[in-house]
Order: sequence, then structure tokens, then C-alpha cells
Amino acid sequence: MTVIGLVGSGAMGSALGASWRAGGAEVVTCVEGRSTRTREAVARAGLRTVASPTDVLRADIVVSVVPPGAAVHVASDLAGWATESGARPLVVDLNAVAPT
Repeated sequence: MTVIGLVGSGAMGSALGASWRAGGAEVVTCVEGRSTRTREAVARAGLRTVASPTDVLRADIVVSVVPPGAAVHVASDLAGWATESGARPLVVDLNAVAPT
């Protein structure tokens, strides 16, 4: 079974996670420091929570779905966590940036 690590499990990320689960993948995310609304979206989607963002990197594929203004910061964090942990997942950035 493919394990997908989700960074950015708000409304959009949780909806994607639910679809990936329906397709047979296991989806993990970290909700540390996230809002009640996000935690509820994760629960509704049936995503498995892990203790830390570093644990998300143990997935086969890591998908980032964060606001465009946070994408570079999150990518930098992911690179740092991967270096620290030795993890080498495939990372996919699904952040839409307007042409302007």
C-alpha cells in the first residue's frame, strides 16, 4: 500500500487525502498546532495523524498543499527535516501560484 504524507491538511488537503484513501492509499498528516477546524477535516477524511512533521516524511510520497505565500518556507522546512531524518521521499508541491 502506498503511504502519502500530507503537509497542509486543511479543507483542500483533507479533501485530496480522502480521495487518495478512496483509491487505496494510506494518508498520514501532522495536526500539531493546527486549528480545530483542520483537525475536524482530517478526522472526517479518515486521515491518520502522526506526532510530528518529521514523521510525515516517512511516507512514500509527501504532498504539500499550503497557501502559495507559505510554499517556499514549507519546502525549506521539508528539506531540513529530510536532512535531519535521512528520509528521501518523493515530494510533490501542489501549490497554485497566480501568473501575476
